[in-house]
Amino acid sequence: MSTSTTIYADKDTDIRENAPDTNYSGNSYMRVGQYTGARRHAVFHFDVSGYSAPSDIVTAKLYLTAFGDTGNTRTMKVARLNQDFVESEVTWNEASDGVAWTGGAGGEGNGAFTEPNYSISVGDGEGDQEVDIKELVVDAIKRRGNELWLILCFDPDDTATETGASYYYPSEALATSKRPKLEVVVAERIKWVGAAQLPGDGDVENDRNWSSLTAPTSTDIALFTNAVSVTTGDLTCWRCIIGRTYRGDYGTTGSSLDMEIGDSIYVASPYSTLNVNVNEVDEVSATTPELYVADTSSVAGTVSFNGKYNAHLIRTRQDVALSTSECSRIDAHGSRVTFTADSTVDVVRITKAGATLDDGSPDLVVVHGTVQVERTDTDTELTLAGNSVVDYLAHTGNGIYVYGGVVRFTKNTGAPVDGEGAWVYPKGVLDTRNGSGTVILSGEVIYLYGGKLVIDAAQNTLLR
Repeated sequence: MSTSTTIYADKDTDIRENAPDTNYSGNSYMRVGQYTGARRHAVFHFDVSGYSAPSDIVTAKLYLTAFGDTGNTRTMKVARLNQDFVESEVTWNEASDGVAWTGGAGGEGNGAFTEPNYSISVGDGEGDQEVDIKELVVDAIKRRGNELWLILCFDPDDTATETGASYYYPSEALATSKRPKLEVVVAERIKWVGAAQLPGDGDVENDRNWSSLTAPTSTDIALFTNAVSVTTGDLTCWRCIIGRTYRGDYGTTGSSLDMEIGDSIYVASPYSTLNVNVNEVDEVSATTPELYVADTSSVAGTVSFNGKYNAHLIRTRQDVALSTSECSRIDAHGSRVTFTADSTVDVVRITKAGATLDDGSPDLVVVHGTVQVERTDTDTELTLAGNSVVDYLAHTGNGIYVYGGVVRFTKNTGAPVDGEGAWVYPKGVLDTRNGSGTVILSGEVIYLYGGKLVIDAAQNTLLR
C-alpha cells in the first residue's frame, strides 16, 4: 500500500519589516502576518532527496502548528523561493550577510508567483494550517537538486493593511510534532493478477486478485499488464495504468465499470475492449482526472469512456467513444486518432486527427484535421489552419477563423446558422453551399482577407 513519510524543515525563521536588519532564527515562535504598520514573513528549507519516483507522489502536505493568533483573518501565500538564504543571517533586507534579496526587501519579490502557489489563513483563530504543495515538492526533486526553498508572505499585489497574524512553532520546537513539516504520500504500484487464486473471478474489489493480496486504495496505482479481464467491481485508485501488454478487457461493449480516480488513467493496450465510467476521488484530488490514450488499435474491441475527465488522445488507431457530458477538454493528436464526443466540450484541440462532435465546442481549434459538427447547442468559436476540413451540419457561433483548409456547409440541411462573423485568410476556403438554395450564414458578416468564398446562386445576401 502507499507509504507516508515526514520531512521536517531544517532551516526556517521569520523576517520582520519593522526590524529589517535583525535576524530572528532560533526564536521560540515565528510571527507572520500583518502587524500595525509592518509585515512579517517566514522562509523555510526542506531536503526532499529521499524520493526517487516523484511522479508517484500523491500528496505532499505542508503543516504549520500554531501557538496563537491575533487580529482579523488575512490570506498569505506559500510559494517557491528562488533565492537561497542563510538561516542565521537572513533578515527582511538580506538573504544572507551582504546579499540583498534580488526581488526587493521582504523576499516576496523572490517568490515564484508565476508557478504554483498556495493560500493559508492567519489571524482570527485560524490555528494550524495544512496545504498540499505537491507540485513544488515534485519540482524541487526534478529541477532544484532536491532542495525546496519556500516563502510564506503576502501576495505582492496585496496592499491591504488590516491587521491579522499568527504565531507558528519553528524547527527548533522541543516537541518534534509541532515543527514545520511535510507529510509525503507515495503511491504503491499494485498489479492486477486476476483470478490467480479464484479461477474465473474478475472482480477488482476482491483482494486476492491483486499482487499485494489487497485491492488498491485511493492513494495507490493500479497496474494491468496480463491477459485477465475485469468483469465486475468498482476500482478506486489514484492512478490506473492499462499497459501495452494487457490483453484482457475492462467491462464489455454494452456494460461499463466504474473507476474512481484521483489523478489519471493511462491506456496503451492495443488489444482490449474498454468501457469505463470515470469518477473523481474527492478526498484525494479536487482536480478533474486526466485520461491519456495512446497506441491502441482496432485489433479487438472498443475504447469507451464516460464520466468526469479531460482526454488526451495520441495514435489511438480506432474511434474512441467519449461520453462527454462532464468532460471539459479534449486534446487529440496524430493521423491515426479518431474520436466521437456526444455532448458539448468546453475546449477541443485537434492536430492531424479526426472527430465527430455531436454538440460542438465553444473553443474548437483544428490543425490538419477532419471534423464533423452535427449540431451546436452552444456558441462556438472555430479556428482552422493547415489542410483541415470542418463540416458543419449546424452552427451557432462566436466566429469562424479560417487560416487554412475549408469549412463546409454542404451537408447542412437548412438548420439555422447564426453568429458573430467569418474571417477567411489567403489559404482558407469558406463553402456556404448546402444544395437547398437557402441563405446560410445570413446573420453573419464575412470578411475575406485573400481567402475564398463559395456560395449557391441563391445566396446573394451573404456579404454585408
